[in-house]
Amino acid sequence: MLHTRRPNANAVPELSKGMRLELHHPACSRVATTLLDSMTAVYQRSLNLCATPSNSSFRMIRESRILVRRTGVFGAYQQSLSGLIGHVLLSWQIRGERAQWVLHLNSFLMITGFFMLIPLVGVHYTRDLGMTATVVGLVLGLRMLIQQGLSMFGGALADRTGYKTPLVVGLLVRSAGFGVFAFAETIPTLFLAATIVALGGALFDSTSKAALASLVPAQKRARSFSLNSLAGNVGLSLGPFIGALLLEVDFRLLCLASAGVYLLATLQTWTFLHPIPPASSSTSFASGLSRVWLDRRFVAFTAIIAGFHFVNMQLYVTLPLHVERIFDTPRPLSVLYAMNSGLALVLQYPLIQYTSRRFAPATVMSVGVAVLALGMGLVPLAQGLLPLVGCVGLYALGRVLVEPTLQAYVSQLAPASNLGSYFGFSSLAIAVGGGLSNYAGGALFDLSVGTQQPALPWVVIASVGVVVSLLLAAFGGWQARRREVACAAAGSASG
Repeated sequence: MLHTRRPNANAVPELSKGMRLELHHPACSRVATTLLDSMTAVYQRSLNLCATPSNSSFRMIRESRILVRRTGVFGAYQQSLSGLIGHVLLSWQIRGERAQWVLHLNSFLMITGFFMLIPLVGVHYTRDLGMTATVVGLVLGLRMLIQQGLSMFGGALADRTGYKTPLVVGLLVRSAGFGVFAFAETIPTLFLAATIVALGGALFDSTSKAALASLVPAQKRARSFSLNSLAGNVGLSLGPFIGALLLEVDFRLLCLASAGVYLLATLQTWTFLHPIPPASSSTSFASGLSRVWLDRRFVAFTAIIAGFHFVNMQLYVTLPLHVERIFDTPRPLSVLYAMNSGLALVLQYPLIQYTSRRFAPATVMSVGVAVLALGMGLVPLAQGLLPLVGCVGLYALGRVLVEPTLQAYVSQLAPASNLGSYFGFSSLAIAVGGGLSNYAGGALFDLSVGTQQPALPWVVIASVGVVVSLLLAAFGGWQARRREVACAAAGSASG
């Protein structure tokens, strides 16, 4: 009985009445009748909430749960699968709510498809085709630089044309790129596949974030980005596992399966995501780019965040080298990465929901980076698996605090008409910080081996984290003073 348009509220009592006639059969229990009354009441209440477009799914779910508890259906209806599906379907009726779920599902599919293939590319091309790790690493590094470097152009294009088309085209292009990987057996074809994958990411990465920010009120963006990150973490947990299974069968099958995941994301976006127009039709491609470049405040913030990405990437750069040195095998990494993903799944949403209501975004990020740096700084003291799990736990806690808050804060600093350009420009922090991280992490580890100073890389990494944490705190204080000055000026002008 759920339609894309708002259903007729009068149809609900009739539906209940008709179904209740069948419940009079002796085989039907009183519990079933009570459950039907509860579901009818929940549905009726949701229709009233749907009548006001400004209400979000967060309020809808909260109100429905309160109503269910009052009807007394076992006191736990809100935890049942039928209740969860009902809430999702109710929010699906509202275009803005449906678009958010589409983007969350996209996050899951994109991360799943990406981590099914990319972490295993090096294994295939070095083990099966005899390429050097240096060549494969260079190609994958160029992929990241191309994608993150061009993301601001993809975002600026979305600001000009609307978000749906660049998002759909980007997903389709990446699907094609993963398909090319299946037949890439030489260095030129490998580079071609990586470039196509990067171009697709440049189109949809910043566009997807900007689209989500445009659909959610500013005060709820941190929670919405937390849900989006939660969906991505589920994909991060499943992707490598599925990829490893498929690689044992055939690398081409793995590539085509990853391409199929992105094709599925393309189809569901094209089908269910309504067109999201730009906030201002007068925004030109060049003006969006020039505006973000001239925003010295945002440029400074992006430079600071590059330091966070430098520290953040060490989990995948230097930590594997440390684990290999201690255990003579990389197998413990599976436990550590599972710990990282598991904590993110458990803590992501409740922690951000708590902190976003009580603390300024810069404060949350500053504390998060400090906790992350502490986890990295304690690694040289961890000579066993259990202490390393503790270090990765601190790292995961810091990352959970920083990442969704960072996305919400970028949308807060960006003008509504240039969300895509600002998100795209912020990707430069990943390109610079991540690129330096890949080089510096390996170089510092080699230096530590040559000088017999195993703590050297981790002291440098933790020091960078501390500096970034202090800079974020200073940036937050500067922003607070600017707001105070602006409020005082507005008060004196009105007086």
